[in-house]
This record gives sequence, structure tokens and C-alpha cells, in this order.
Amino acid sequence: VMVRVRVRVRWSSRPWLTVLQLGESSALESCRSKLGNPDSLITWSAADPCDATTLGNLDGNSWDVPASKITCQVTSGSTRVTKVSLSSMSLGGQVCSDFGNLPAMTELDLSTNFLSGFLPNSLVDASSLEKIDIQSNLVSGSIPKDWTQLSLLTQFGLDQNTQLCGSEWLGAIAQPSSTGSRVMYDAITAAGGYANTYLGKDCNDFLPNSSIGVVQVFWTLGLVFLSYLFCAWVFQAR
Repeated sequence: VMVRVRVRVRWSSRPWLTVLQLGESSALESCRSKLGNPDSLITWSAADPCDATTLGNLDGNSWDVPASKITCQVTSGSTRVTKVSLSSMSLGGQVCSDFGNLPAMTELDLSTNFLSGFLPNSLVDASSLEKIDIQSNLVSGSIPKDWTQLSLLTQFGLDQNTQLCGSEWLGAIAQPSSTGSRVMYDAITAAGGYANTYLGKDCNDFLPNSSIGVVQVFWTLGLVFLSYLFCAWVFQAR
């Protein structure tokens, strides 16, 4: 008796395209370098941080890669990074400008680290972003005006960045104007607000104070020095 057994094996239509896109792989490697090359992100320097050839070679397939702190997905035969989760990793440096080279990324979580400096304009190129979280860092300056183009943004967590300031494009936030961004305002509100920042205040309103403080210190030192010279002159005159 002959028995026929039919086995159906489902393969990706283009399995050779499942390795992470070169531009995105380079972006992750660059960001690791700018964040101080932490060992926890060593897989970002690998040829395929998504491990796509092992974990995902079917269109629509999405998977987490715990070792890389990212989530990836295959779309139209190409593997893309869709989430980056770096919360509470003691990371220093600035928010990496190369995150803007991840156009399919929907979530970026950098909360509770030691990131400082200004926010990069280039993040606007990650146009799929729906959630950004930079809460509890040391970020300073204003939010780039270009970020108002992130039209899909629904949550933007930024509280506990006490040096974050600016109001010109947000319409002072509390009183949104025609030049403000309602999408950005709503996203900030949805993520908990901005109470522990200087957002809503012009950066120039408080930055000069530090300059005045420095001038006052030098002025005081100058007076002390002049007093010393005067006392020395009086002593010699005797």
C-alpha cells in the first residue's frame, strides 16, 4: 500500500531580506558608541541586532529581542526596529541623534538614566514615533521645533528634567497659541505633564541669572583684591 503524505512548509517569500536593514544596524552601532559602549548593548555592534534570520522571517512577524533591548518586525520582506527600550540602564551622554535613522520605530524609552545635553533635531526623521519617554534625566534646553512634525505622537514623557525649558513654539504651553503644537501639548499632558521642568518659560528668563551670579562672584573678588592693595599701601605709607 502506498501512502502519500503532503507536507506544507511555509517559508518567507524573500528570506534573504530578513536581516536588519543596514542603515538601522549602523544607527544602533553608532548610538551604542555615543552612549559610552555599554556592555549591556554589545549586541548593537553585531551584524544583525534583531537576530532576524532566527526569530523572524515572515512578513508581519514581530518579536522582542531582550538581549538587544529592542523589538523588531518584518514588513514587506524587510526587518525594521519598531521599539527601543533603554529605561533604568544608567546610560550617560546625550540622546543619540542616530535614533532618527529608525523610521519604523514607534516607541523610544530612555527614561530614568543620566542623559544630558540638548535633544537632537534629527529625531523628527523617526516619523512613526507614537511614544517618547525621556523622564528623569538631565536633558537641558528646549524641545526642537521640528519635533512638532511628529504627527503620530500620543505620549511624550519628559517630567523630572529640571533644565528643560522653552516656550516659543509651544505657545507657553499653558496658553497654546497658533504657533504652538496641539499634538505635542496633548502628548506631554497624556504622559503626566511637565511640572518639574522649566517648560512654558523662556530659557532666557533664567539662564542669565547664572551669568549674573558669575559676574557677582568676580565683582566680589575684585573688591577683595582692591581692598588688599589699599591695605598694603596704607601699611607701607606708615
